[in-house]
This record gives sequence, C-alpha cells and structure tokens, in this order.
Amino acid sequence: MIYRRLIILSLLLSLCTLVRAQGHEDFDMKFLKLELSADNLSTKIAGKSHLVFEITSDNVAKIKLELIDELSISGITINSVSTSFTRNNDIVTIDVGSPNNGDLLNMVVSYSGEPNPASNGIFAGINNDSSNAWGNQVTWTLSEPFNAKYWWPAKQDLNDKIDSIRVHITTGDHLKVGSNGLLQKTVSLTNNRVRYEWASRYPIAYYLVAFTIGEYVEYNNYAYPDELNGDSILIQNYIYNNPETLPYYRNQLDEVPEMMELFSTYFGLYPFHEEKYGHVMAPFSGGMEHQTMSSMGIFTFGLNAHELGHQWFGDHITCATWSDIWINEGFARFCEYFAAEKLLSKRNGFALVEDDILSVTGTEDGSVYVPESESTNDNRIFNFRLTYAKGGLIVNMIREIINNDDLFFKAIRAYLTEYGNGTATGADFKAVIERETGKDYGPFFDQWYYGEGHPVFDITWFKASSDTLEVRVKQQTTSVIELFTTPLEFKITYESGQVKLFRLVQTTNEQTFKVPASGKVEKLVFDPDGWLIKKVNSFNQIDENGKAILSEPKTTQLLVYPNPGNGNLNFSKPLSNIEIFDAAGKKVLTHEATTNHLKSGLQPGMYLLKAEANGRVISTQVVIK
Repeated sequence: MIYRRLIILSLLLSLCTLVRAQGHEDFDMKFLKLELSADNLSTKIAGKSHLVFEITSDNVAKIKLELIDELSISGITINSVSTSFTRNNDIVTIDVGSPNNGDLLNMVVSYSGEPNPASNGIFAGINNDSSNAWGNQVTWTLSEPFNAKYWWPAKQDLNDKIDSIRVHITTGDHLKVGSNGLLQKTVSLTNNRVRYEWASRYPIAYYLVAFTIGEYVEYNNYAYPDELNGDSILIQNYIYNNPETLPYYRNQLDEVPEMMELFSTYFGLYPFHEEKYGHVMAPFSGGMEHQTMSSMGIFTFGLNAHELGHQWFGDHITCATWSDIWINEGFARFCEYFAAEKLLSKRNGFALVEDDILSVTGTEDGSVYVPESESTNDNRIFNFRLTYAKGGLIVNMIREIINNDDLFFKAIRAYLTEYGNGTATGADFKAVIERETGKDYGPFFDQWYYGEGHPVFDITWFKASSDTLEVRVKQQTTSVIELFTTPLEFKITYESGQVKLFRLVQTTNEQTFKVPASGKVEKLVFDPDGWLIKKVNSFNQIDENGKAILSEPKTTQLLVYPNPGNGNLNFSKPLSNIEIFDAAGKKVLTHEATTNHLKSGLQPGMYLLKAEANGRVISTQVVIK
C-alpha cells in the first residue's frame, strides 16, 4: 500500500485486535465468488460468499475461516447441504464432514450486517466516507493486511492465493462498482437496481480482492507494450462524477500508459495483460494496489508509478510473510524512482532518492525486515522510513552495486518469472540475484535488510605522488552493525577535464587506500550519484603533513514536512529564495522572504524545491502534494 496512508497511521492511537485462525494448512483455496448487495451510503452488506477449496490433509473434520462477529451468518452449506458451525473471536469453525485428501468442496456462506469502520480507522476492511475535496460519498474495501474478515469470510493466508474470483455487487443503478479483473456484464434489475459482475482468472492474494461503489464517470486509456506487437492493454478509470474532477486529474491519468510501457519493457509484460489495469477513486489519503484496479484517493506521478509498480511487486509476487513486506513496498518505491528517472529526468529520480536518504538517516534504529514479534503490528509493517524509503533505497543500491542495468533487470525478470503468481521472501530475492550475478549478497542483506542503522564517514584525501591519490576513510556506524562493506564510489575530476570513477571496499573501520591517479586532481567527490545510504561528517583535502587545504562543508540537512502533504510546507530552518519547479522543469513558485513556513497553493503532483539559506543553496528535494 502506498506510503501516503502512513500520514493517517501515525495518528492512530490503537491497533486493531488481531486474531489469526489456525488450521489454514488443511485446505487450498481454488475459487471465490462474492454475491453482495451494497450501496455508497453505508458499510451495510448482505449476500453470499461461494468458496471452492481442496482438502489437503487426511482426517479433516473442520476448517476455520475469519469473519468478524458483527456480521451475522444465516447459514452455511457444503456441496448444497447445510452444515453446522461455531463462532468465537472472529473465527468461524465449520464442520466439513469426513472428506478425503484431494476432495473439492463447494461452500456457501450467507451473511449480512454493517461493520463499524470507526472502530479501526483505515484498517476497517470496509469503509464509507465522503471526499473532503470533491464531496462524493463512497463505500470501499481495503483489506490489507488482516482485514478481509471485515467484509467476507476469508482464509487470510498470504501463501494460499485464490486461483480465480468473481465479484458480483448489486447496487443502485445511478452508481458504478469497480473491482478486480474484467467487467463481464451489468445486469439491470427491478427497483432501479443493477448488478455489476466482475471476474478475474489470475491468482490473487486474499487482501487484494476489493470493490468500490460510487457515482463515477469512466475515462479510459490504452497502453501498447512492445511485447504485444501493436495490441493494447485497457487502463480503465472510474473518476468521481463531478465536472471538475476528471479535468483536474486528466494529465496524471494520461501518464499511466507510458509508465506501463516502461515497466513492461524492463520488468516483463504487465502480468495481468489479458484483463486490464485501472483506478477507482475512494476518499482516503493515498492509494491501494488492488489487483488490476488500484483504489486511489488522489493522482500524482509518484503515486501512480507506485501503485502500478505493485502490480508486478506485491500483486504478481506477494510477500510470503508480513516480515518480508519489502517484497511489496520496497520495490514499489523503487518504481517511483525509476519512473521519475526515465520519464521525467535523471535529476528527478536522484531527488527522490536524496529525499529518502535524508529520511532514513534522520533516525538510527529499525531494520527493513520486520521482526516476527512485530509482524502483526500495522504501524510497524507500514513504517514509511523503513519499509518504503529504506526498502526502496536498498533495491536502488543493489542496482548500483551490480553496475550493469542489463544484468540488474535480467535478474528482476528472472525473479518475476520464478515467483510470479506466488509469494516470495527477501531471502528468495537474494538467491535469485546471487544466481544471476554470480556474487555473494549475504553481507549486504545482513547489513542493510536484516541489520539496522547506517554508516557515518570522515574522509580525507591528498595527492601522495604524481601518480597516486591517497584516500583515508573512517567509518562509524549507528547500530550493532560494526562495518558496512558496501562499495564506496568516488569521482576524480582532473585539471585536464578528464573524469574517472573508482570504487573502494572498506574492510576495517579506518582504512587508507592508494588509488592510481596520473595528472593534477582538481576535485574528488564521494558518492557522486548519491545512491549510498550514509552521513558524511567531514570530507577534506589535506597535504602530506595532514593539514587541511580544502574543506567541503558538511551537507546541511533540511527537513520539509509534511511531505507528502496538502501543499502547506514547513521547514526545519529559516529559508530564503525558495523556488519550486513542476515535473516538466517549469518554475511555478518563487518566494524570496525568509520564512519557516510556505503556503504554496500547488496543484496535486510532484515538484522539485530549491532552497537557500544565508545566500547558499542548502537543499534541492522533491515535495509531493
């Protein structure tokens, strides 16, 4: 799920009570059909869930599903015969008789009720609200991570994807219903009612099943990935039925086909290309990557790239455990960097990476991998700094360490081929890149994925002789990791104008390196492309006696918040001569008075902020409204 909803999560004072069903290993989900009545005015639902599953153990007499106790069950049948069940703490224990291992059972659960969204905030599973910006009232589902049980009787097991689904929703005929897969048909009914019948034949994780009901207009685009040889993929958008909404977001929507073509070129063809991709609006902050149709509160370049990227990373391949949420969110965040780099400019991509490094190095604790003891804590799973920012950065670091885009994306495609339509862990991805590159990534994952903190450097350098540069590197760390051994990249600029890159691998915390360097060195830059997660205390040129002859000032870290936000910006220090540029590089705002605050009035989108303090540029970074 996109990081922007973390703005809301930080305000939550309580976590939902999580009760995990046991006995999931006894059956394998094959098919789900939801037949429900609902509208856009409340969370009230009524209908049936059809579940087809295969028994996978001997001597199974009962199975367990999860459904909140507030939803009343009027009956359950198995193969058209009524069966008994009990309920306790959102667990439904169902008598399945005495099936044999390998038997297929067809279960129908009839139920109804009105879940209370106020009890669980954004994690309500099903919610109803009106858009603050547009006024439209909508009912929508959002089941990640544990909340499918708030609206259908689910097997909430990441490793048992449902082979195919149908979602049939009956509602008022003035409304539209968005869901997974393809819209098979709409059926007009009596009393001004209509039934939307959606179906998907791709395997799907329980939390990605979804529907959204509201008053919408439909606005469609088409993508033409090279692999389809002129054929297209439908991008189907359900936008609030207001005169202003579609014109407001049209430009952002029109960017999505090019993103899909880009990702298809580098990652492999859009994994659900036989159906569709699309968006349906709902009044929450951010987006959610429901398979083939993302639920969106707003549209921005970065948000669109993130949710589309999830279709490969999160939907096609889903994290096998919530501890490995990096498999979903880290890669989707990387998709934001990559789309910005390729479709906007390298500078735009670099600015996103730079902004995330500032966020990650602002605090020391926590690993990208979610410890098992915290793997049921929603706020820890979706921690922006660790899961999204640091998660995206370590994917980007792997790309830079490989230092060969052809090989990096070959490994990505191999990973998607091997684990597509299933689940994977961080260890699974590590194994793939080791196989594809022939290199050991054990230390990298120990330090950056399972480990905590980041390196802090003090670096001095001098020309030791006519053909040798001496670089002294002192590394401190901010956690139990004693030494980060990620390659350190430097760029030499000679007086002649010649530029050379070299890499050093630190094996001790204080180390001196002698680098061949024939000619007069004009400048040395550490991490010139800014991809390494780090802080730099000092970076000095010295003479052979150790006296500083050139000192690069320590980078001033500027915090801009809230980011993403509503356009009103706060700064961690007084700024002057603030300039803001849109994604096309056009200057859209200039502010020359010194201030800690700025009311920008920006339209939704991604912008580059250039800030000065005391007459010196101290930061350029991405801001998102």
